[in-house]
Amino acid sequence: MFQLIHTVKEKIQMRRQGIYRFQPQVPFELEFGPYLLKTATTVEELVQSFQLRHEVFNVEFRGLSGRGLDFDRFDSLFDHLLIYHKPTNK
Repeated sequence: MFQLIHTVKEKIQMRRQGIYRFQPQVPFELEFGPYLLKTATTVEELVQSFQLRHEVFNVEFRGLSGRGLDFDRFDSLFDHLLIYHKPTNK
């Protein structure tokens, strides 16, 4: 699992953009084989998706280094689909 470590700047940005008030519009969960497809239902799950997005788009794709979160002003408005591998919980 990802560690939920945020910088002060990220915390301020998340608060300003309404991330801490996030509630899914359509809670959804579907299990298939070793996988679980669901909407993010907690702020922690949402932040984990921001960490993964940062890792994929900024670290792997753009070659930047370091930890971070990738989110924008629209992320508090929409549901986010997550896919978990149940045996590893990743």
